[in-house]
Amino acid sequence: MIRIVFLFCFFVSYFAFSQHVIYVSILGNDKNSGSIKSPVYSLQAAFKIAQNKNNQPVDIKVSGGNYVFTNELNLNENISRTENTKIRVIGDPKNRPVLFGGNRIVPVINKQTQEWILNTNKSEFSSLSEPPQIISVNGKQRMISKFPSTDFLTPLGVKYYDKKFVVKIPESLNNLLKSYNKTNIKNVYVTFFVKWTNIIRYIEEHNYEDSTITFVGNNFPDYYNIVPLKTHFYVNNVEKKLNNGEWYYKDLNEIIYKPKNDEVIDEAVIYLASTNKAITITGKPDHKVSFLEFENIEFNTIGKGLEKSGYFPYQSAANIDAAIELNYSNNIVLKNIKVDNTSKSAIWIKDGCNDIKISKSNLQNLGASAIKIGVPKYGSEANITKNTSIIDNRIFGGGQLYPDAAGVIIFDSFLNTVSHNEISNFTYSGISLGWVWGYGKSFAHSNTVSYNHIFNIGQGTLDDLGGIYTLGISNGTLIENNIVHDVKSNEYGGWGIFADEGSSGLEIKNNLIYNCSSAGFHQHYGKNNIIENNIFAFNSLAELEATRIEEHLSLTFTRNIVVHKNDNIFTQNWNSIRKKTDNNIYFILDNKRSINLLQNESNVFFLNPMLKKNKFYYLIGNNDIFKLTKFKKIDFSKVGITQ
Repeated sequence: MIRIVFLFCFFVSYFAFSQHVIYVSILGNDKNSGSIKSPVYSLQAAFKIAQNKNNQPVDIKVSGGNYVFTNELNLNENISRTENTKIRVIGDPKNRPVLFGGNRIVPVINKQTQEWILNTNKSEFSSLSEPPQIISVNGKQRMISKFPSTDFLTPLGVKYYDKKFVVKIPESLNNLLKSYNKTNIKNVYVTFFVKWTNIIRYIEEHNYEDSTITFVGNNFPDYYNIVPLKTHFYVNNVEKKLNNGEWYYKDLNEIIYKPKNDEVIDEAVIYLASTNKAITITGKPDHKVSFLEFENIEFNTIGKGLEKSGYFPYQSAANIDAAIELNYSNNIVLKNIKVDNTSKSAIWIKDGCNDIKISKSNLQNLGASAIKIGVPKYGSEANITKNTSIIDNRIFGGGQLYPDAAGVIIFDSFLNTVSHNEISNFTYSGISLGWVWGYGKSFAHSNTVSYNHIFNIGQGTLDDLGGIYTLGISNGTLIENNIVHDVKSNEYGGWGIFADEGSSGLEIKNNLIYNCSSAGFHQHYGKNNIIENNIFAFNSLAELEATRIEEHLSLTFTRNIVVHKNDNIFTQNWNSIRKKTDNNIYFILDNKRSINLLQNESNVFFLNPMLKKNKFYYLIGNNDIFKLTKFKKIDFSKVGITQ
């Protein structure tokens, strides 16, 4: 009898949790059953079948090839699973499927100019009531035209009115805009670089006689004012002599594209983005979407263009949405995902999420950020996103439409890990933590940022930025074993690690910071931060910087190596803030000792660490550093992606 009961339980368990497989193929049809002989075409159809298998684990297997979707995949709490019945979407690992978020365009050639004409007045492009922004050719990003191509312009004058401002422009731009009429000039938009953010507006009117362009829209605070002969800007979607791989449109019926030299018109596969998002997963506070996994899938060519209202200056492009968004979800896995060529951010782990994992993924050619965690401001802790893992991802080329976007940004969110990522080529900060200016209550605590390789940040376009940027009280937050280099601002403030307003309770250790346009480390103001066992070297303006002098202990600075080209090791108020220092090692490349600058330090060492470049990091060549001081050896070979 016992054996019969056992066998009964075994078979019930086996059939309850046996794997069900749904097949997706470019040859499929959404009216099919989803079997291997009768595959479906879309993820929407596959999930509809999966929803009826709610007592079984389900694998959705997606074969290789190019798919087109014009509507995002929307998943809600009704698809939620348990650990034993999870749904996995798995692309072919040898031939990763690519899902294009738009329609294919067949070009025709202008025999006189050799440019390609992309006709967008057909029925499948009826969605082009909004301006286009994203085109791909053979899966590769192609950029909307920009003037000037590699530099900036400056305004000759600016006048402000109620909900309008007028800019006097250089002659080169004035002549370029002469061919536009009163209607199509309104499709040209301008990106202004103002301190740490941007103003982006469509041109309302061009006056050739006065050399002026007029913009309309809500006014912005005075500290974002556009300054004549100083503020940088460039013009987008403008008719000009195109570079290879560049395009523009004057109206929504026709796009002009100049092909790359190796592109053949009869072989080119061109997609124009017509959907804003790829996936939206949204549960409820009391019924979250759980246990879904996506692996080996690429999402390409996603996101419409800049809205006609333009872009109001907003730090870190915090309000720009993403190709993949999660709300009220937990135990969601994104592994070996690629998001390429989107006008928005790539992924936003938004409201009420926990235990989300993003790993081994490529996020590149992005209009804004790569990954955003939490939301800018939360009133209570109950529904705050937490415990997100961002590990082993390559993040490259963001802020292409919204240059003030940070690579990875954590708003009001805690217990998150950002580790072993490569983050490069952003025009604002690499990683940003926190969203409270000052000492007010912040939920951005207990976060870990470790073993990341962060470089080519700022790129000389914006100011007041950092490879790693922090805000507010951050007790329990650990920033360790990161390498940050080649951070460059426009006028001021290109720091390696920037502890901005109210940054407190940080532990910053075992980091290497070099080749930044300002200092390696800057604390605007904060308290009880620990900076220990780091290397700050070869930064341009100084190595260490502080701004606000406060009565409390601002920081503890111990066992750090500091190498600078001359005796300008410190700048602003570093020597005036309240701090504890001990066992630090200094070396000045021109061999002058700044004893007067270090008179308040104890156990100071003047030693040449003999830093030697190895790949993207430095090795310490002087073993006396380890024999005579308390500096602990750091293994920088483990930094960055491990794939």
